[in-house]
Amino acid sequence: MENSYVSRIHFRTEKQSPFVVWMDRFLRRTIDILVSFFGIMFLSPVLGFVAILIRMDSPGPTFYRGPRLGRGGKPFGILKFRTMYADPASFAGARVTAAGDSRITPFGKWLRDTKVNELPQLWNVLIGEMSLVGPRPEDPELAADWPEDVKTELLAVRPGITSPASVFYRDEEQMLVGDNVMQDYLYTILPSKLRLDLMYLRGRTILTDMDVILWTALVLLPQLRKQSVPQHLLMWGPLSRFVTNHFNWFLVDFFVVMLCYGGAATLWRLTRPLNIGFSTAFLTVLAISALFSLINGLLGVNRIGWSKAPANSAMDLLASAAFATVVVLAVDRILFPPETMPFNLMVTGSLLSAVGFIVVRYRERLITGVASRWLGSRVALQRVGERVLVVGGGDLGEFVVWLFKRGDFAKAFSVVGVVDDDPRKVGMAVDRSPILGTSENLPELIKKFDIGVIAFAISKIDEADRERIIEVCSQTKARLILFPNVLENLQTFVKSDHRLINQDMQTRKKRLHGEALDAWYDELNSLIAEGKTLRAQELLKEIREQFRPPEV
Repeated sequence: MENSYVSRIHFRTEKQSPFVVWMDRFLRRTIDILVSFFGIMFLSPVLGFVAILIRMDSPGPTFYRGPRLGRGGKPFGILKFRTMYADPASFAGARVTAAGDSRITPFGKWLRDTKVNELPQLWNVLIGEMSLVGPRPEDPELAADWPEDVKTELLAVRPGITSPASVFYRDEEQMLVGDNVMQDYLYTILPSKLRLDLMYLRGRTILTDMDVILWTALVLLPQLRKQSVPQHLLMWGPLSRFVTNHFNWFLVDFFVVMLCYGGAATLWRLTRPLNIGFSTAFLTVLAISALFSLINGLLGVNRIGWSKAPANSAMDLLASAAFATVVVLAVDRILFPPETMPFNLMVTGSLLSAVGFIVVRYRERLITGVASRWLGSRVALQRVGERVLVVGGGDLGEFVVWLFKRGDFAKAFSVVGVVDDDPRKVGMAVDRSPILGTSENLPELIKKFDIGVIAFAISKIDEADRERIIEVCSQTKARLILFPNVLENLQTFVKSDHRLINQDMQTRKKRLHGEALDAWYDELNSLIAEGKTLRAQELLKEIREQFRPPEV
């Protein structure tokens, strides 16, 4: 069997420190042991009752042990409740089951629909052959045709009782109908399952595993069994989103407000008395911290991706802090007269908290910005990466400077400065890159700063000036890169798109107008044929007043 049914799937997993990897494995294995042990202990009456029903349903063993591949490619026997008739026909059939499979017993069908037949795999988890969450183990004969890179990734971890792929394809048997069950499985379902398993492994954490367990429990409910779960929610579910986007920031903001209000109270005590008692002050700061954190979450500032958020997003933090301050002051005046804390102290604490919110969210860029400005004043910066000189300080030049300072470009290139022929711009800066001079200064600038790359980024320029600048650049040792006029091309595309839309709308109007005229014409002929001349005249007058045919 060829492995053409499996698409090559490549991804890069971020390298983690050995301690983080060890801790993740330790916690995962600890959870597996605890859950499987107590699960077997508490579910033993149910498991025993199901075993009795299986023996009453059809003759044969209670359990089924099927060959599967475990971690490192080591084979093991997966444990399930038997759901098929114990006869040679069951073992001779296809290795996957489809809807209406005659090998499945009546009670076995219920076990498969409710996934109760998978519960004995808690024993596989307890003895270390499986995990609660992980890629579902595959039959060795089917896994033999996986691409080697896929096989290496999937078999590097313990297989699981459940996974995002098993949740998404929980009705796999209903999807497989007809005579070509194996072919449909290999060419339609299996590639998608492998892709989902690899995506899961790429972002696998304890939290995502708990999300998968939650989804597994939910989709087994009869009311939700037919509901579709979006793939992105399988990989990053509600629990992971809540902890990452809300709970973590709640704790961070809580401690920021505590620190800022505590610092403000300490400074206040150095200059004047604060006669409210330590316990009252501490409890008040705790309540204010919780309120600030709660308001930040309710106003949605925790849903902003702060690692890449623009600077103006800080206004959301300031607005949230201002609103929280008003609420705190109002509550303090209304519920606790006389005031628990002095007005000036509370305003100072709120201002410090707002600054703290901005610092903790923009911390990486603040540190990077300070470091870059410090390095920018030193000659050593000129030796970091390939030195780039951008020709053009307009919109396109600003875009090119931004591009060279982002992502992998920032690691390989260093923008020394910009050249622009507008004398008013010389001495200014484009995205913190100084405009060093005009195109007349190109030769000396290239020599002075040892430029390796010249980025030509002028959108509007005379052809003669363009050729002159390119000629000057070509006579140097630096490599010349001509950037296309991205902004102008985008504007042309938008204008062209609008023109096409307008043309399409006019065409539709003409068609609708034509259809309306045909309808009125038929009605007018009917009225004349019936001798209703008065009504025909009224209709003709309405047509003239309400409709004017478009000029063609």
